[in-house]
Parts: sequence; C-alpha cells; structure tokens
Amino acid sequence: MPTLRTSLLSAQFLLWLLITHCKSPAALPSFEPAGNDDDTYTFSVSGAGGALQVPSGDAAANQSSGCAIETPACLAALICGDGLINRTEEQCDDGNLRPGDGCSATCELEADAVCPTPGRPCVRLATCGDGQLDVGEACDDGNFTRGDGCSPFCQPEPGWTCPESGAECSATACGDGIVAGAEQCEDTPSGELDLPFDGCFQCQRTPSCDHGHCAARCGDGLRQADEGCDDGNRVAQDGCSADCQVEPGATCRDVQSTFDDSDPTQPVLVRDLIGRGNSLRDPLYCYDPLTETPSAAKPEPCYHVDFNNLGGTGLEGCLEAELGENGQPVYVTPNNPCSGYRRAIDNRPNFNGPEAFAAWYDSSHPQTQTVVTSVPVTAKGGGYFVYDASSGGYYPLDGPDDSPLGWVAAGEEAWADCPDRPHNNSFTTESRFWFEYNGGEQFSFAGDDDVWVFVNNQLVVDLGGLHGTLRGTFTLDPYDGTADVQTTLRTTLGLPLGLQLGEVYEVAVFHAERNQCGSAFKLTATRFEATASQCLSSCGNAVVEGTEECDDGMNSAQYGLHCGPDCRLPPHCGDGVVDGDYEQCDDGLLTGEYNGCTPLCTLAAHCGDGVLDPVHERCDDGNQVSGDGCTANCIQENALH
Repeated sequence: MPTLRTSLLSAQFLLWLLITHCKSPAALPSFEPAGNDDDTYTFSVSGAGGALQVPSGDAAANQSSGCAIETPACLAALICGDGLINRTEEQCDDGNLRPGDGCSATCELEADAVCPTPGRPCVRLATCGDGQLDVGEACDDGNFTRGDGCSPFCQPEPGWTCPESGAECSATACGDGIVAGAEQCEDTPSGELDLPFDGCFQCQRTPSCDHGHCAARCGDGLRQADEGCDDGNRVAQDGCSADCQVEPGATCRDVQSTFDDSDPTQPVLVRDLIGRGNSLRDPLYCYDPLTETPSAAKPEPCYHVDFNNLGGTGLEGCLEAELGENGQPVYVTPNNPCSGYRRAIDNRPNFNGPEAFAAWYDSSHPQTQTVVTSVPVTAKGGGYFVYDASSGGYYPLDGPDDSPLGWVAAGEEAWADCPDRPHNNSFTTESRFWFEYNGGEQFSFAGDDDVWVFVNNQLVVDLGGLHGTLRGTFTLDPYDGTADVQTTLRTTLGLPLGLQLGEVYEVAVFHAERNQCGSAFKLTATRFEATASQCLSSCGNAVVEGTEECDDGMNSAQYGLHCGPDCRLPPHCGDGVVDGDYEQCDDGLLTGEYNGCTPLCTLAAHCGDGVLDPVHERCDDGNQVSGDGCTANCIQENALH
C-alpha cells in the first residue's frame, strides 16, 4: 500500500513537472493507471511530446529509498543532488552535492544565487542592494536609498566613504587630513581657509601649473597627452581608472569645457583691505601711514595707504612683465613709472611703493583678510562664457543678506556710504582658469580699477592705476603662440607668449577695487576650453560598471539565468513580479509562510490547496468556494458539516 510519505513525494514530483513543463494554460497534466500491478501511473502533459511513468504506492517507496533504515541523513543523501525538487526541504537541486556553486550540499540556496531550473547549474548574480560587495560594486549597504553614502547603483556618493560590504557609509570631512570617499586630496588643516589655485581645492584636484604651464594630474579633469582619459575623479569602475587609463570595455570621448555648463561658477580669492576714511581702528593704537611711522605703541597702520579717496585715468608699466616665483604680481622697482602719479585729495600717489603693494595679493599679510567666493559664469554656447557685474556693481564683500565679510565683519572697517546703498569696498581679487591652447581664444575685460591679466606667466593686459571703465581684449594666434592685444591705452600685435598647440596653460586675472563706490566688472572668455573625458561602460564586456546591474558578456537571458538586455537583471524569482510561464507567485519576499510564496516562487501552504493546515484552517476541501461545507476562508460551515 502506498504510504503518506511516498504519496507526498509523488505529489511533489507531479507539482514540479506541472511548474516546469506547463508553459500555457493549454498544457494541462493528466494521469491514469498504467495497467500493471506495480502501482505505476502514466503522467502526460499535452503539448509536451510524450509521457512519463511515475511510481506510486509501494513501487514509489521501493524506488525512492535505498536506505536500510530511513534516517533523515540517508534520505537527504539519496534525494538532494538528483537534479529534482522532490522534497519540501529542498530550495534547489543542481544535480550535485558540491557547496559554493549556488546550491548547497543540503539543497539550500546560497547567497547571491538563482537556481531556476532543477538539474542545471545555478547562477550567481551581482545584485546591488543585497548588502554583499560584488564585482563592479564599490559599496553595497543593503538598500537603494540616496543620500546615505552608497548610491542606488552601489557607487560611493560624493562626500562619503564606504569602508566595507554591508557597513554603513560615513560622511567624509574635507580638511580632516584623511583622503576618503570622493575626495582626491587633502591640503588644508581643519579650521584653516581652503584656498583655490594651489592644486587642491575643496578636496578635489586642480591642475598643477608651474610658471603658467600646466602638467597632467590624474583626476583634475584635464586630459593631457600622457593620459588615456581624465574624467575629473580617481574612482575606478566608471570607465576611467584611478590612474587615468581607459578601463577594459569602456569607451571614453573628449569633451571640451572650461566651466561646468550645468552650474558654471568660477572661484575667486578676495583680499580685503581697509581704505582711507573708513577705518574703525583706534588711532591711539594704530598709526596714520601718511604722517606717522610704526612704533611699539602703534604697531599697525590705521588703513592701507593705496586704497580709497584716489583718482586717475589708468597707468601702464607698474608691474613686471612676468609673475614672481610665488605666482603673484611683482611691483617694478626701482624707478617705478607709476609711483609719482598723484590724483588724490590729499596728494597721495596711486602707488606708494613695493612694501605697500606687497599686501595686495598676499593672504598671509596682516593688512589683508582673505575670503574665498565665486562668481556665476553664464554659458552662452559655443565655448562663450560671460560674467557681467557692470550694471549692479561688483561687491563680493557685501555678503549675503547684508551680512558683511572681511574687515567690516571684524568691526575694524565701516561700510562705505555710496549713493545707491552702503558697500564694503577696498579689496583685490585673484582668479585663475586653465585652457588647452588651440588658437583663436579671446579674452575681454571692461571695468575699474586696476586689472592685470597674465597668460603663461606673461603680462598681456595692463590696465593699472585708478580709472573709470576701461577695456582690454587679447586674441591668441592659432599658429605661433603669440597674442594680439588691444586696450583703451595701447594696441600690441604679436606679443610673444611661448605657447605650443595642444598644451595646457593658465590664465591669471588680478584686479583691485580701490575707491569706495562705483565698482564695474565684466569678463568674457571665448574658446578657452580644456579637454576632459566622458566615459561610458560597454554593456556586454562581462564587467559590471557604472549603472549596470549585471554583465555576463551575452546579456540575452529572458528569465532567471545570467543577465538580460541593456545589462539589467532579467525577470527572476524574487523580483516581485509574477512571471506566468515560470512562477506561481512572486511577492519579492519568498519566505514560504502561510499564504505566501516559497523561495522557488511556488505557492506556499494556503487555503484551497486541499491540505489541512491546523494552525490557520478549520477545513480545506481543495477550493475557495463557500456553500460546500468549507468556506472560501477555510472555515467550516455549520449548516453543512
């Protein structure tokens, strides 16, 4: 006689055949006695092309067990590994008992594996969000939440570091001395001002320029001749490697951009000085630089002698033709042609010697307070960028919402009383940008007061001294590395700059606003571009990169195995979507709980399956129809039982 155990095994086997071979509602199974004496049934599936004989009763018992004593260990050894899902304990069966291949020696699913077809090898999937660090993932914190350090594509987000699989990412702190997360460098101790233009700004690399000529630095966003690519970072698995070489299977193309078209801004170093007439320092403890000299009682000046209450129409020749070793302008000495120019109420010269000028662009000088700001640059298209403050005025130290910066914020300088409103004046600015010399680049300035522009360390635009709005323009020759310069004061053709085509150079702009009201400032830059890299992973190169979920090199899977088109995971058991050809259910949880779904995407125990579950049911007649003695919710109907 058939036993309960063998009957259940036969039922499970029939269920497996139903799930794996019936591809449509028309492919329905049928079985009938085979006409012999060994309790064998013939099982057939319409459209399956044949029939199978399935043992039942004692025949099934004799064929399913070879154990003298049917211990659980013996039964597991006989059944697990036969390539069939024939025990409720089995989550998979790939036809062997080898662990580590996706299906364990006890037929349990291993991590990151799918085993959709019994008897066939399992497949391991790199699944972002599963908490396991897989190939192509730089992090995996077990979720798809943005803003927690690990992106929905399992790559670190800017400003975070993710030390190991499954661990929470932590925010990096620029200035803590530790290069981590998306940081490329650390050069500013905590609490100190992070200065641009020194090779590392906001913990991101910037070009390293020596006397105006810039060398390649991997990660600075400028691809130079000895770099295969440079996408502005040193993160691997994004198409451009950490040492700026194109990664296998990726394609990188050059893109031209000096400013970020999506949010163009340009860093500016502003150095604040106290202008004559606006000092709030106590004259008992500071000296007047026009009438006094420093002493023990008065060690610092009350104001800077070169700023405020001055006049003029512009001067040339005040600075040396090349920047100094420290990259700053050098005041001509001796016999500076600008030192005798006097257009002030108190008969002060426009320039009061090299010692006074030394404070203008020196952040460490005691007469300056340095503020790092930025200006919005408008992209006009075609490599044409503009910053225009000619109408509303350029007052970077007024601060946001009238919250002053510099010496006014320190309480040592008064707001300047201007016709439109009070302003925080008397300052200098310094800004630099980089470009790849291809010829035809053009730069223009219009405004006041002093403006000096250097290219490759050479002075090109020379508009010194106090003046109203003056203009200067230069255009780089496309062949010989020279510049044609035209300013309000002078025209110079073929100014030699020593530029070589394809090399990267620095443009340095130095400016001073030396009277307390009426600041005009407009810059335009045309074709000043640099070559950066835009890299894309190649779906189908068997390397999981960028936003790819998987990549097995073929990416042709339709269900369960390997990887689908566009390097996205194919439909599979556990994706929360029921695939009617392969699955009875898919709730994305696969817990196997009552009324749930098993890890094989088959229905777990439920009302209507014909098997009484005493914990959840009072009856189960194999349907969910009320009025037959057992309700649709598997509760006995008193009128019928």
